[in-house]
This record gives sequence, structure tokens and C-alpha cells, in this order.
Amino acid sequence: DALARSSDLAMGERGGIVINDQCTTSDPHIHAIGECALWSEKIFGLVAPGYTMARTLASVLNGDTEAAFTGADMSTKLKLLGVDVGSIGDAHAQTPGARNIRFNDEQVGHYRRMVISEDGKTLLGAIL
Repeated sequence: DALARSSDLAMGERGGIVINDQCTTSDPHIHAIGECALWSEKIFGLVAPGYTMARTLASVLNGDTEAAFTGADMSTKLKLLGVDVGSIGDAHAQTPGARNIRFNDEQVGHYRRMVISEDGKTLLGAIL
């Protein structure tokens, strides 16, 4: 952020270099991708969105006037110390009114969480 600020690039209120759908900053000659880039008020802390931004920017730099970053699939699958962990959708229940349903079996090491809408009719996210 310090380098971007010293270059007078537009920054997000809480950090991140503001980019448009073509991964271009407020200076049309400077582009940003990955965890330093703030797109649509979001910073993606995963590698997959950075790869998508990179593909978009490569297309833009090669003259593709239709190329646009439109967001990223935020589902993840991680392996932490031999434990498979996956998340999809709104896994942290950020949607207003979201409800959590949890299953935790400590003896066998299973933890599951589903995030559902307030009316219980729509699956919003999960951790498996």
C-alpha cells in the first residue's frame, strides 16, 4: 500500500489498490492483481482470484476489449495438517439474517457447518 500511496494511486478506505474490471488502477498505465488489488470493494485473499485477474489482465494487454474480471469463485479446499477443509459460498454467515447449523463430532474429528437463509429455504454457504 505504501508504494501505491506514494504513486498517488486510488486506495480503498482500509487499504488495497482500487482497480476496475480490466485490473487497471487510477493510473491507466498501472495495473494491479492479487491480494493488493481492491475490486468492487473486495480484496480476495486466495490464489485462484489472483490467477483469474492475471488471465484477465493478460487478455487486456493483448488487445481483448471484451476481457473483464467479474469476480471469483470463493470456494476453497485446503489440507491443513492432514485434515481436509473446504468452504463454499457465504461460509462465515455475512448475509443479514443468516443462520448456522453445526455438527461437531470431536471423537472422530468431524466438523460441518451449513449457513442458511433466515427463512431456512436457501443454502448460502458451508464449511465441510
